[in-house]
Amino acid sequence: MVDAISTRLLDSVPDPTDFPPQENAPGLRKLDSTFRCTICGEVFDAPVTTRCGHCFCSGCLRPALALKQECPTCRKSTNEMHIRPNYVMEEAIMCWGESRTYILELIKREKEAAEAVSKAKASQRSHKRKRSGSTSSVEMLDCAPGPSSPRTPRRRQHSPRKHKAVDLTTVPSSDVDEDELSSINLNPKPNQIVPCPLCSKTVAYKDLNTHIDRGCKDFSKEKASETWSKILSKPPNKQKGKQRCYRKHSDSDDEQPLPLASYATLKDRQLREMLGDHGLPTQGDRSLLEQRHQRWVVFYNTNLDRSLPNRKSKSALRQELKKWEETHFKVKKPVVQDAKEHVKTHKSEFSKLVSIARGSQPQITSTIPSSVSPQPMSPG
Repeated sequence: MVDAISTRLLDSVPDPTDFPPQENAPGLRKLDSTFRCTICGEVFDAPVTTRCGHCFCSGCLRPALALKQECPTCRKSTNEMHIRPNYVMEEAIMCWGESRTYILELIKREKEAAEAVSKAKASQRSHKRKRSGSTSSVEMLDCAPGPSSPRTPRRRQHSPRKHKAVDLTTVPSSDVDEDELSSINLNPKPNQIVPCPLCSKTVAYKDLNTHIDRGCKDFSKEKASETWSKILSKPPNKQKGKQRCYRKHSDSDDEQPLPLASYATLKDRQLREMLGDHGLPTQGDRSLLEQRHQRWVVFYNTNLDRSLPNRKSKSALRQELKKWEETHFKVKKPVVQDAKEHVKTHKSEFSKLVSIARGSQPQITSTIPSSVSPQPMSPG
């Protein structure tokens, strides 16, 4: 079942193998591969060219150069200053996207026509064999059985599969022995859940210092989601205060790409101001703020690499950033390293759950319901 679903999903993904092989359709597979980025494998999105002549998606090349300043194909030294938008390739991709479906439809029609011709030839050959007067008799399974032919066509009987009921057994809860929990781990592991000495909230040991530095305030995913909703629902207002060249809200060709920031020299207040200048959320820890701004710079500059008619609005870019953030910063459940210490920490919660479970059990009584009355005895 899983293999069938995986095969179906793979078949739905556009791929150069959608076209026939080279001997049947020369050049089509190679042409479709030429329009694909060697980093992501997808059709170019905002194609850009390096000084060595290789083409990539702008959103793929910029993060790659941030890690290593060399061409991903030929490994020649390059940087963001050498990136040039390729508008001719962008227009060619748009034309190819329109004609690709049409070409595949023509290939499908040609294949169906060839199959129809082969079936017609096969049926003609079978009719010729019937007319030749051969002694071999052909039984037609669809014919009704006559008196001289007692044989009946076989039929497969499909019986519904019987699914075995899964027996779910519950493990009875037992009280925790105090002697087993007497030993307290004085050297907790990084992922171990410990109570905060100031607010008594449970946090991971590795995040305890950061939690205290924030004044015991955690930026939850719900708060970040609410902030994103407020930002995306606001109508575009006129900017106030100091203006910068890259803060123009008119989608014109005069906009300049955002410069790369040196996050090691920025304070939290400065980083939040930079995010606020672009209408982005300013909540989160230091790592989240840096990655949010870094990804926004990539989205912003990638959008400038598109031709003017194909550029996206600032609100669309913020939507993309929100989706990226939700995908890459999912809240992961902490892994319990020390089971005894975990039970010791949450003993009160476990006891409360046990008492609730015991109180919800129905009480079994042996009394006869009042609605049932004894039947009168008939006189003997």
